[in-house]
Amino acid sequence: MSHALTETTPSASRWLYVLIFVAALIELSHGLGSLPILAGNLNEIPGPGLGGKIIIASIILQPLAAAAALVCLVRSRLPMALLSMAFVILAGWMNYLPSIRLHGLELTDASGALTGDWASSLGLVMEICVAPILALTVAALALSERNLTLASVLAVTPTFFSVAMIVAFGISVMIYGF
Repeated sequence: MSHALTETTPSASRWLYVLIFVAALIELSHGLGSLPILAGNLNEIPGPGLGGKIIIASIILQPLAAAAALVCLVRSRLPMALLSMAFVILAGWMNYLPSIRLHGLELTDASGALTGDWASSLGLVMEICVAPILALTVAALALSERNLTLASVLAVTPTFFSVAMIVAFGISVMIYGF
């Protein structure tokens, strides 16, 4: 590993660390919350075959990558933390692959109207289409150590987007009921 990837540049602001630290904590708690799935019958949930193994791998790897990001941040290694966050994004994306293979990308029904509401369709597009592009962009910027501010904002975008969608759902339930 090169020395360039282990040290942060002096221009990296403290707020970048805080932003990524909060996102990594959220992702770690989310990942730890998914681990009990592994204690059940793995032939039923997530299912047999390659798709089930992909989901199991993402359940295991996502909290490990989030924890790695936290360790890197504590050790002041921002580029490595960004690479870990890129892996968190990819682990989340991997979770959708078996379902897409089985059912396709169902954003519209037979009439061309969005299935579900606009928020779930937007979330699905974010998770399936935008997330891998974000992850690759974050990884490229972190490896080149260029524009770590942009890389940091992109690295936390999926996490904070998910949090915003949960908050929006909660508000809509409070207003309209369930």
